[in-house]
Amino acid sequence: MEQVRYYFLKLDLDIQHADAFYWYHSISKWKLGSGKEMRNWKVAAVNWIVSFRKAIPLKEMRRI
Repeated sequence: MEQVRYYFLKLDLDIQHADAFYWYHSISKWKLGSGKEMRNWKVAAVNWIVSFRKAIPLKEMRRI
């Protein structure tokens, strides 16, 4: 979890976003939607962040 938090903070995102990412993937046992084991969590984090930023404009995201 600490690595995930550090990575998200480095990308200028709050810890709450890192925690949501971490717990979401912990519950799914770090597997992809296809059932395959996740090889690189940082790639999944970038995809998570890109999807999040599309859903909420950047200005609004910084207020969360």
